[in-house]
Amino acid sequence: MNEAPVSYEKLIAEHGVIDAALARLAVLVKDDEPDLPGVILALSDLSSELSAHLAHEDGFLYSRMLTNGTPEGQAAAQTFIAEFAELRHDWGLYLGEWNRECIAGNWAQFRQETDAMIARFAGRVAVENNLLYTMALRIGVITLRHTG
Repeated sequence: MNEAPVSYEKLIAEHGVIDAALARLAVLVKDDEPDLPGVILALSDLSSELSAHLAHEDGFLYSRMLTNGTPEGQAAAQTFIAEFAELRHDWGLYLGEWNRECIAGNWAQFRQETDAMIARFAGRVAVENNLLYTMALRIGVITLRHTG
């Protein structure tokens, strides 16, 4: 896939949007009673933001790190891809399991599983910000700022 270059600035901004979506969902699951329309919308928003962001990572960042990066960058990309495969799989299972009826029928379990999923995504975002993107910038796979 021949994607346009992605910048550190753009990736960090996307993570900011994902963090905000995670925070909105976290607020909703703190309530003792479910706001089903709000939760469904928050899940949809988060899923949409993740899909768009992952398209950039999969379509440009990882492929560039694997083919044009240093051995260190290639190893890091392989590790990040493998680690995220499990989270991506679990996210798909989570979305498939937690439809409106299941959320309404087992709010307490949904809250627990959602808190755990939020923590996993927040941890992933932090690791990417602090390790992956700085490495990609350092080895020249991404630019600091958008140039076009």
